[in-house]
Amino acid sequence: MNSPRYSIPLERITTFLKADGWKPVDEDNERWFVFEGESDIEGDPFEIVIPKKTSSPEYPIYVQHTVDILASLSDRPHDVIAEEIRRIVLDEMVIKFEVGASANSLPTDSAAEYMAEIDQVIVYAATSEKSRRQHYDRPTSRVREMVKDIRLGHTVSGSFGFRVEAKIFDASPDRQLSLPGIAPKPITRSVMERIVRGLAAAEKAVAENHERPLVEGYATGFNSKMCESIAKISDESGKPVQYSMKWSKTLGVSEDLQGVKDITIHNRHVDYLKRARDQLAFSEPHKEYLTVVGRVIGFLSHNDPHSDSDEGRTVTIFASPRGERDRQIQVKLGKEAYLDAMSAHDAWQTISIAGVLSKPKSRWELTEPHDFKVLR
Repeated sequence: MNSPRYSIPLERITTFLKADGWKPVDEDNERWFVFEGESDIEGDPFEIVIPKKTSSPEYPIYVQHTVDILASLSDRPHDVIAEEIRRIVLDEMVIKFEVGASANSLPTDSAAEYMAEIDQVIVYAATSEKSRRQHYDRPTSRVREMVKDIRLGHTVSGSFGFRVEAKIFDASPDRQLSLPGIAPKPITRSVMERIVRGLAAAEKAVAENHERPLVEGYATGFNSKMCESIAKISDESGKPVQYSMKWSKTLGVSEDLQGVKDITIHNRHVDYLKRARDQLAFSEPHKEYLTVVGRVIGFLSHNDPHSDSDEGRTVTIFASPRGERDRQIQVKLGKEAYLDAMSAHDAWQTISIAGVLSKPKSRWELTEPHDFKVLR
């Protein structure tokens, strides 16, 4: 009974059962979690019972019984079921390095370099989630706190590599599980999706013989720093590096990634990654595209705003871009949007507008404005 198969945390078992369609019953029971599943041939539901105290000496016995039932009903090996339960709250990326037929490890300095670059990929992916730019001189503030639930795991047995484990949520026995695709997307999932999306863009760049997919996809994929780190990993290795993703089934993956399989980055990908890095790093590096949501608090027009003059009409929006502190942002609008903004102000309605956020001097501005909307 000392098998790791039966040393599964309680909260992961209860979370797995809820995600797998088992219904909790007798919820007032102080000693046991009771779940009912599909019915047997006589119409009686299968039942799984787990002690609420993991210190109980019979806890491993009930875990074994749970795995036995799930394996029998799904006709799958016990070890597969146990591993699915163990990683139910995790997105997991496995990164494998080819090290040759006679080797099962890498030099210490190479391993440390790989880990540092993988860490950079994660940090800059989170930075792009906070502000979507092509290039960053350094990570944005507090980004480490954003990715505290993403960790580098142990090496992969049978080859050299790492596991990147992203905790999707803190499971607890009384948590109400949201349906896949409905729960708010946690930053850990957004970071992992961004990494996979960038890897897929690298594959597309090779297929199209052009770095364009990487450059044009920076808003949801790789920024310049991520391109650089992925290229460095392959450059240092000199051999193919495979990236394999396993998504937690508690949260549906974005539609554009559902068909993405294992991705292997070869030497032929590196040139496109480096070209994309250079373009992203030196082409308008300070642009930040986002949607601002707030209230209009000021107007400036040098002519009659109802006239057909092309003179710029400026409004001031009070908003908190990226969830940071409130600030005043100025944006120049055309006639129709300006008049709609005036009406929104009179009715004290919220507006949204997309554009490029910058602070060229002492005040914030939104340039290249588009998609102006009054939110009812």
